[in-house]
Amino acid sequence: MDIAVIGSGLLFALPGVLPWLLLRTTLANRDSAGALGLLVIIPAVSVYAIAFAVRTVTTTPWLWYVAANIGLVAIASATVGWFLLTAEYTGYIERPQRALGAFSVLLVVDQIFAWTNPLHHRYYDPIASLSLPTAGIAPIGGSLFQLHAVGAYLLVLLGIIACLREVVNSQGIRRKQNLVLIGAVALPAGANISYLGQLTAQNYTSLMFVATVFILAWVLFEADFLDVVPRGRERAVQNMDDPMVILNDDEQVVESNPAARALVGVESDWEGLPVGEFFEPFCDQADVLQSPTGVETDISITTADRQRDFQLRSAPLAAGGDETGGWVITLHEITQVKQRERVLQQLHTKTAAILDERDRNRICSAAVSAIKEVLGVTEAGVYLYNRRAEALVPVATSMAFDGLFADNAPDSQEPDSLLWAVYKTGTETQIADRRELQRVFGDAGRVERALLLPLGSHGLLVLPATETTTLGEIEQNFARLLSTSVETALDKARRERGLATVQDITRDAVAATTTDEMAEMVLDELPEALDFPLSAIWEHDPTTQQLQPVDSTGPADPLFDETPVFTPGNSIAWRAFEERETKLISQISDYPEAYDQEGLIKSEVISPIGEFGVFAAGSLHDGRFTENDKQILASLTTNLQAATQLIERRRDLQLLDQVLGRILRHNLRNELTVIKGYAETIEAEANEQHQTMGETIVESAKRLQKTTDNAQTMREVVANRDETSTVSLIEVVEDAIGSVRDKFPGAEIQGECAADATVTAHPNINDAVQQLIENGIEHNDSETPTVDVRLFATGDGPAIEVADNGPGIPRMERDVLDKHGESALEHGSGAGLWVIDRVAAYSNVDLEFTIDQGTVVQLTFPSTQTTKCVEL
Repeated sequence: MDIAVIGSGLLFALPGVLPWLLLRTTLANRDSAGALGLLVIIPAVSVYAIAFAVRTVTTTPWLWYVAANIGLVAIASATVGWFLLTAEYTGYIERPQRALGAFSVLLVVDQIFAWTNPLHHRYYDPIASLSLPTAGIAPIGGSLFQLHAVGAYLLVLLGIIACLREVVNSQGIRRKQNLVLIGAVALPAGANISYLGQLTAQNYTSLMFVATVFILAWVLFEADFLDVVPRGRERAVQNMDDPMVILNDDEQVVESNPAARALVGVESDWEGLPVGEFFEPFCDQADVLQSPTGVETDISITTADRQRDFQLRSAPLAAGGDETGGWVITLHEITQVKQRERVLQQLHTKTAAILDERDRNRICSAAVSAIKEVLGVTEAGVYLYNRRAEALVPVATSMAFDGLFADNAPDSQEPDSLLWAVYKTGTETQIADRRELQRVFGDAGRVERALLLPLGSHGLLVLPATETTTLGEIEQNFARLLSTSVETALDKARRERGLATVQDITRDAVAATTTDEMAEMVLDELPEALDFPLSAIWEHDPTTQQLQPVDSTGPADPLFDETPVFTPGNSIAWRAFEERETKLISQISDYPEAYDQEGLIKSEVISPIGEFGVFAAGSLHDGRFTENDKQILASLTTNLQAATQLIERRRDLQLLDQVLGRILRHNLRNELTVIKGYAETIEAEANEQHQTMGETIVESAKRLQKTTDNAQTMREVVANRDETSTVSLIEVVEDAIGSVRDKFPGAEIQGECAADATVTAHPNINDAVQQLIENGIEHNDSETPTVDVRLFATGDGPAIEVADNGPGIPRMERDVLDKHGESALEHGSGAGLWVIDRVAAYSNVDLEFTIDQGTVVQLTFPSTQTTKCVEL
């Protein structure tokens, strides 16, 4: 083998190593367009160059065949890589990986035929041969080899045609890029054709392929090749749904898709138009179309029928270096998004105004107005629950909504109506059934469907859809948002109205002179102010342990033949009073302890008025009261409790004035008149009747003294109402028994002390216990009046019980516990019982009377006041 042959082999082999220098850069940019094709070309060209060098220098036939077969697969792979690169660039292939897989299968099949040629002799013709400088005689390719060659040239030709098409249909940088692609493949193609045409003695195809690889890599990674224009070219542009325009570096339109031309109203002669002329509808925003750094912003265009909004993206095309090769402009329509944003902004403004309202009717009217102005829905109505009517009443409707009804006015919805059923369940409902629509709108010929949106416990928002009103998903979603705001505004208005009403009623209540007057005033104002039409007040009677009805609202009166009286254990009202806790009863039938579980009242809220009694509001339907109602009523009754205490305090002060002013003067005058009259008679007629008259004088004087003592005690009790002292109950009992025994030596008084307790009580607690024992004797008609006094411990605290065997306290004297006025103390009677009642009240002591065969009175001291309670 001569030196020339070896040199020729090295000439072809050494450049074959050079393409591998590009592998690292290509892998680093493997996600770039065209990189896959280049990754195929690099090893293929390198292997082809080395295989061609072996064929050049070898004299061994089998080695020549091996090198020839390897060279065949290498050159075929290079043409596949070329095709993939150009097809991806021109947009004919979007996923080159799949195409590479298909071509790989063909290459494997081709090699199978090449390596199995001795079996079929169709790849190389064993008869036909040609002379080689080194290997002597080499076979000529057979039919399969010719097919192989045609396929390889066809791939090269298809890539060139795709690039030529781009050259013809493009301008500027795009045309230059396609010319570079064609020039890169022309080098190896020209060398191969020159050799086959015997224009050159050597086949320099492999060397030209190496040059091609470096040209493609340079353009691909250094000159932004394939990155300067979006992939897909004309096909991608034309198939895009969004308007898309490509400008050259002279800011002229070189490509546009039908969506862009339809948007600006250009049908023909658009190529080469300046950007400002092409985008004439956007002329006032032309500056954003030509930003040197690209831009992303929102623009608008007003067409004949509506405003359209787009998200504009403008990106410059780099031609290499710092030059700009043109522009890519895309317009993505966001009209619906912008419309929703505008509606949300308008809805926000309307919602803020609704939340600022204080009157529920104005809130509902503002909601109907917002639906029309913001959503464009002209038919809307708001129904609110009215306890007085026990129905959903239309409080705000649009004129178009009213026109849907036969008499141009919507009716109230009773409990048997469809709207009431939706309101009670609190679930959003859509009505499309014709019969159901007729239940709501009568004939409902124009109503196709209706959306019913609950407003919590307040009512419903009704939105019918007609042939002229679109109630699409967007309108429904915004209506839901609005209904939530309306519910919040109604909650707020109800709370504020409730608090204001409580303040007004409290102001009037504290000015009342009697609790009866207070109850009447409250029940006159409350039903209208807080929508409690069925309401009543009960007062606790400690002598009978009953809650007696005081007054009720007008609508509540016809429901009962006689307002019920509540006693311990027979009602929820008594439990609320006993536990001092407001009760919210959504369904009375679920409470066995209810006074009338199956009665007309189905739900209620009951709140205690301290020791005075209870307030109750009811409804003829289940679940008609809310936590807000409960809180408002609890606040009201707390204030009413303070009002009753003020009324009682004023009454006590007035009574004290009456006692000192009229009663004492009246009694003293009468008794002194008797004394004076008899004294004058005795003086004028001194005879045997002097003894009887003297006795009368003595009795009158005793009564006068007792009245005076009672008056003094009453004055002290009232004057010291806010004072307390710590006393031993066993000492109180012993002192009281001792004092009464001295006054009534003929009475039998028994004492039993089963406990010893120290409590905090009114300073006159001794007088109260003594008065209880005296009452048991004074009103006793037995031959031997008997009084039993017990001191013992209970679960609620220490208690003093006084029991007698008399006929019981007369009704006239017991009236003092109810009336607390002058009539109850007429001529001084009942003063002792009054002292007992007041001292117990001022000491926070529970006073209980049991009147049967005799009288049993129990004073129970709260355990919280007990500092020591020891059973003896």
